[in-house]
Amino acid sequence: MHSIYSISRKIGRGAMPRIIKPARENWIGVLLLVVTCLYGASQHHWSKRTLFNNLWETVAVPCLLVAGLLMCVHIWQASREIWIQERRPFTNALGGTTNIPSWPFRWRCYIATVLLWIVPAGFLILIWNKYPIPLPGQGSFVVDANTNVFLPDLHVLNNLPQSTPLPPEKDKPPVLLDLFNEDYPTAMKAQNNLTMRGVELPLKQQVYLDFSAKSKFVGLYVPLGTKSANDRETVTICKAFTGQVESALKQVEKNIYMKGGVGEQNAREISELTFTNVVIIYHENILNIEEKADVLAAFKEREFDVQFRGPDYVAFRDNAWRQNHKTN
Repeated sequence: MHSIYSISRKIGRGAMPRIIKPARENWIGVLLLVVTCLYGASQHHWSKRTLFNNLWETVAVPCLLVAGLLMCVHIWQASREIWIQERRPFTNALGGTTNIPSWPFRWRCYIATVLLWIVPAGFLILIWNKYPIPLPGQGSFVVDANTNVFLPDLHVLNNLPQSTPLPPEKDKPPVLLDLFNEDYPTAMKAQNNLTMRGVELPLKQQVYLDFSAKSKFVGLYVPLGTKSANDRETVTICKAFTGQVESALKQVEKNIYMKGGVGEQNAREISELTFTNVVIIYHENILNIEEKADVLAAFKEREFDVQFRGPDYVAFRDNAWRQNHKTN
């Protein structure tokens, strides 16, 4: 009688050598690996600088995924071979002859195969969740369908004083998220919550619509995440956002209809506003010079102009707020 342990050992002994032998499935895996690496390189626009800085996503992750996938295939093949070896002709209850293995062997073989699949399948799921490879036509971000619209501040737009003072709970030094929401008060802003596949930080994208200047541009807010020598989470998010800019603009044009401008003759729709190629990144984490240069290079490939607004910008606005309240 075969036990689950003995069947698992047989399957393991049959599957492990297949990983290094020139099996047909391995050649298919190598071809899949090459195609995946080339596709990953195309997502980084074939730039030497960005490819070198993203070797983990473009080479290491595809290698791990293909290795896990091949291991699952080889386990199934080894299990199938043991199944075939156990087939013996016998007469079933209806008097017919069949060569299906006995039921006790079959359920043990099923359990042994599933148990051996747990490790490579779990490894595949873990890698894919952490470093997902966007499929053709699929972006790196998931956008919340609910759009928050911030209308222009008419007092600032018409150069009028505030009619009522701010309440005490709101009259405080601004944090970065406040500045993200309140900067450019003369422009209408369409804001969506954003999540990046494989990243748990709650992000925000914002499209600025300046009808008076007949222009539009895009903003990104990246909250405080973990920051260590091996953690480039903010940089990874910013670089991935290069592929989200045009999608953000199209989403606003599709979901919001509005005309604005000075006078009826100068009124324009959102689609008629000129994109200035400006992307403003509000980031809570401190970015050093090399990290900023890396992000700038990624946006420059798309001909976007990046402006960084981080902790130093918050400190500047905080000081301005305190000076203003000191004089008042």
